[in-house]
Amino acid sequence: MPSVVSNSISKPKLRILNGKKYLVSKVSMIVEGVLNGNRGPLYYPLKEIAKSVNDWEGMPLVANHPRENGKSVSALNKGVYKRWGIGKVTKPVLNNAKRRLEAEAWVDVEKAKKLAPEVLTSIRNNVPHELSTGLRTVNVNKQGSDRKGRLYRQIATNYTPDHLAILIGQKGACSIEDECGLNVNTKSKQKKKTLN
Repeated sequence: MPSVVSNSISKPKLRILNGKKYLVSKVSMIVEGVLNGNRGPLYYPLKEIAKSVNDWEGMPLVANHPRENGKSVSALNKGVYKRWGIGKVTKPVLNNAKRRLEAEAWVDVEKAKKLAPEVLTSIRNNVPHELSTGLRTVNVNKQGSDRKGRLYRQIATNYTPDHLAILIGQKGACSIEDECGLNVNTKSKQKKKTLN
């Protein structure tokens, strides 16, 4: 008989802060292991992820990575958040058991309606959505492989967070398959249902 696998995911919460409505969802931002970003396969060790946990508090949440004149720009630059921002990161925490950085994404409902309506749809329907961390790293030349056997040539160290991008139509370096994303770090349980 066929079976369906479903995730039991907690519902997003509606919060009001300073008169603005926010949808609050769980996010998994970085998982220990090899991630293939724009600098190739880098190894992100848990001890390095742990060093920047508190630095993520209040970081801008943006729709895709901000770009101006064809170049990447910091979400912390004057005026960039106004054009790209849809919320903020709060309550970052290192989940040692799952070996990853987790947080809450506070999505400004009005800004997201204009800049990224598909993000609101994902949140409201508890659908996992791709993310990407905007951070600078110091990369140390060292070859090896992670627990899954993925090869790397450099280790990412000394993280300096800039923003968290909710990706639209793109896959993150730490993708949903890697257990990163919006709506993937909740207390989910795999359940198998048999169809009659």
